[in-house]
Amino acid sequence: MCIRDSYRALIPDVVPEEQYSIANSYISLAIGLGSVVAAGTAPFLKWAFGYQMSIPAQFIMAALAFTLGMIWTCITIKEAQQKREVEEMTETNVVEEKSFLQSLKEFFALSPEISKICTMQFFTWIGTMCMMIFFTQYAVHTIYFVPDLTTASEVAKEAYASATLAGTNFSSICFAIFNLICFVVAIPIGFLSAKYTNKKVHIISIITMILAYLGMFIVREPKAVAALMGLAGIGWASICALPFAMLSQFIKKGTEGSVMGIFNIFIAGPQVFVCTLVAWIISKCSFTMGAEHINYHWEYAFVIGAICLAVAAVIASMIKEKKA
Repeated sequence: MCIRDSYRALIPDVVPEEQYSIANSYISLAIGLGSVVAAGTAPFLKWAFGYQMSIPAQFIMAALAFTLGMIWTCITIKEAQQKREVEEMTETNVVEEKSFLQSLKEFFALSPEISKICTMQFFTWIGTMCMMIFFTQYAVHTIYFVPDLTTASEVAKEAYASATLAGTNFSSICFAIFNLICFVVAIPIGFLSAKYTNKKVHIISIITMILAYLGMFIVREPKAVAALMGLAGIGWASICALPFAMLSQFIKKGTEGSVMGIFNIFIAGPQVFVCTLVAWIISKCSFTMGAEHINYHWEYAFVIGAICLAVAAVIASMIKEKKA
C-alpha cells in the first residue's frame, strides 16, 4: 500500500495537472493486472508444470517482484528537480523539522476540500474493506453453507473439508474477476473522468459497488455472486485512481511525499476499524445450523459496507474540484 502511494506521489511531479486522472488510472490498471498475475501464477504453475508453489516460494517471488519494480522505477523515471533559489536558503542551510501535528495542520490547510476528500476516503475504505476482509468467510460459510468449525471435532472438520475448499477456491475466482474488471475499466474511467470530472465518475462508480454489495447480501447463487464481484470491480478501479486525482489538484510542489503519507492514514485507519468493530458486530450475529453447529451472518458485512460507501458518495458530491 505504501509502495503504491509512493508511485502516486510521483504523478504531480512528472505529469501535467490535466492528465492526473489518466495517470492515476494507469496505476489502477497496473494494480488490476498485477493482482490477476499474482493470483494466477500458482494455479498456472500447478496446471502447466505440476509444480505446487510453497508459501516460502510465493514470498520469494513477491520480494523479487518488488526488487525489479524498484530497479525499473529508479532507472526509467526522472523526477523534476525542485528549483531552489539561493536567497530562499538559510545561512546554516538547516531544514526546519516539523512535528506530525504540524504536518497534519498544514495538510488540511492546503484547501478546505482536503478534509472532504479525506473523509470520503475514510468511509470509502471502510466500505471496501468490509468486502475484501470478509468475502472469503462469506463464500465459505454463506454460499457453501459451512458452519463455524473453530471448536468442532476433527470428524466434523473432515466432513466439511470439501465444501470449505470449494468455498475458498470460489473466493479466489471471484477476486480474480474483481481485479480483472478493475484492469479492463481502469483506463476508460480515466478518460471519462477527464471529460466529465473526477467527482461525477467516482460517484457513479461507487454506486455500482453499492448495488453489487446489496446484490451479494440478497443472492446465494455462485455465478450471480461472481458477476456481482465483477460489478464491484468497476468501483474498485475508481477507488484506486480518482480520489488521488482529486487530491493531486490541491498538492503543492515539493510536498507530494508527505501529503500522500498523511492521506494514507485514511486508508490504513479504516482497515483497523473493519478488523475490530465490524468483526465484533458480525460475531454478535450468529445462528444455529443443525443441532451442533453455529454460523454467522457474514453477508451483514455488505450492508455495513454499502452504508459507508453511500456516505462516501454523498461527501464526494460536496467536493469542489478545480476547474481545468
